[in-house]
Amino acid sequence: MRNRSDHPVAPDQLPLAQLVIRRRREMVLSQGEVARLMHKAAEQAGASYCLATRQAVSEYEHGRIPYPHTLRLLASALGVSLEEAQGAADRQRAHRQLAQAAGSILGDAADPGGLPRPGSSSPPFPTRSTPGWLAAPMQPRQPGRRGEQAMRRVSYWRQQPASRETMRT
Repeated sequence: MRNRSDHPVAPDQLPLAQLVIRRRREMVLSQGEVARLMHKAAEQAGASYCLATRQAVSEYEHGRIPYPHTLRLLASALGVSLEEAQGAADRQRAHRQLAQAAGSILGDAADPGGLPRPGSSSPPFPTRSTPGWLAAPMQPRQPGRRGEQAMRRVSYWRQQPASRETMRT
C-alpha cells in the first residue's frame, strides 16, 4: 500500500485505511455505495450537505484522514463505533508524524524530491536569482497549422474592412 507521497507504507501504519477497507469488504460494498451511506448518515444527522464521493472513500483507503465531522459519517456508514474510527485515525496520524520527524532528522538524504519542506532555502523551480536560471535562450515558438490559419483570418479581416460590413447585412 502507498500513501500520498508515493512511499511504500506498511499496512499497520495505516490503521484507519485498513479499517475502511476491511469493513467495506465485509459489507460487500463499493466505494460509491459507502459514499451514498455517508450521505444518508449526514441526512439523518441533520446536516445540510455531505461532500463524500467515491474518490474520497478511495483516498481514505490510501491513507487520507478525514475531518472529524466526516469521520463520524464514515464510521456510521461502515457500522463501526466513533471511538474505534477515531482511535484508528489517531494511530494513523501518529505514524505520519513519526515518519515526518524521521524524514526531517535524516534531512535531504531521505528526501525523494518534489516540493521543498517549509523553511527550506531552495525553491522547487529555478528563479531569476538562481545562477544559470536561463541556461539557453528561448527559441520563438513556430506557429502550428491552426496558428497559421488564425493569422491568415486576422490578416484577411484587417485588409478588407468594407467587405466585412457588407457581410453583416
